[in-house]
Amino acid sequence: MLPEDQHAFEAAFGQALSTGRFHLETRVLTGEEEVRWVVAEGRLYRDEQGDPVRLVGTIRDVTERRLIEESLRQTQKLEVIGQLTGGVAHDFNNLLTAVLGNIELASLRTGDQSLLATLRSASTAAERGAKLTGQLLAFARKQQLAPRVVSLNELVSSMGDLLLQTIGVTIRIETVLEKDLWPVLIDPTQLELVILNLAINRKKRRRTTAVIRHPSENSLELG
Repeated sequence: MLPEDQHAFEAAFGQALSTGRFHLETRVLTGEEEVRWVVAEGRLYRDEQGDPVRLVGTIRDVTERRLIEESLRQTQKLEVIGQLTGGVAHDFNNLLTAVLGNIELASLRTGDQSLLATLRSASTAAERGAKLTGQLLAFARKQQLAPRVVSLNELVSSMGDLLLQTIGVTIRIETVLEKDLWPVLIDPTQLELVILNLAINRKKRRRTTAVIRHPSENSLELG
């Protein structure tokens, strides 16, 4: 039994002294240093003087059941997070639609090149926000996948600014792109999310300056 479960054992044994029934769900450490969950159930017997003399019962391994229950709890947590994320992303997407519309109207009403450049920058930032919103909605499973034929080289190259803003200047990003790369049918938003997650995970493993390389190449596997 693990030391941190000792209190639960004492409580279960105290209950057995009171009621004659013993029930305990606890963790044990096997000879292979593996933690397993077990349920111990039994009955406390007393002698003629009323003193406890033995505890008879069974011990069942319920590790698989505990793993399934934990997996279900995590799934339910993710579902709640997804619902919250979807609600926020939906509202934010509506705001971005209004922002982009106003930027477009402002662009049509001015000939000032300096102001137009500022409006283009604002539009680009809002479009990135809309793309992020799409990723959040996809996470919440409220947006259907939209696969289309894309160029991986163009997609990876276009992510430079996003990756730089996300992982910081201490990480140098290198792209190694094959010249005649085949086009692929995929949801570009999902692929961008995968690349972004890979870069973030790489950064977490390296606390100092590091290089992240994103190679692209053709590969064909026949089973």
